[in-house]
Amino acid sequence: MSRFRLLFPEVAKPLIAMAHVPPLPGTPLYDATAGVQGLIDQVKRDTALLLEADFDAVLFCNEGDRPYQLHAGLEAAAVMTRVATECRPTDRPFGVDFLWDAQCALAIAVGSGASFMREVITVPGVRHGRWNPDAATLLRSRRYFGRDDLAIFANITPESPPTWASALRRRWPNRPSSPVWRT
Repeated sequence: MSRFRLLFPEVAKPLIAMAHVPPLPGTPLYDATAGVQGLIDQVKRDTALLLEADFDAVLFCNEGDRPYQLHAGLEAAAVMTRVATECRPTDRPFGVDFLWDAQCALAIAVGSGASFMREVITVPGVRHGRWNPDAATLLRSRRYFGRDDLAIFANITPESPPTWASALRRRWPNRPSSPVWRT
């Protein structure tokens, strides 16, 4: 049985809500006055609303960190791990995403006990300019961490801009523009 089906055995098309984490320490829009506790309090409130709406899972993501970095710092991994750990639901799966660093997302997933992670990764030979997410390294890292149970929901084409995905559309013209792989 796939990791996806193990997470959602009775739900044909699960609805996963995203809890947007406010800007983390060190990012341009971080609210130093509210501090880390302020962003945890906000995510707890948002998560409570999502759980009340009866979503099947919650995904914590650093959406507020614009502009995103290709390689996250240790402070980002530490704070995101704390946020996911303190705000996670206890009655349904939760996951994490860290834009645009799959290795950081994996570390956060391992540290927080997440059931799944989401990230943009690529198949061999497809590059996105200077950004080159690496599925092979991510899957090996999951094995090194001993988290073979961790589901990885992977967009193999980024959400935007659409031109980044053109190499895949040429290779698989009958595929949707943003396919998702589940490993």
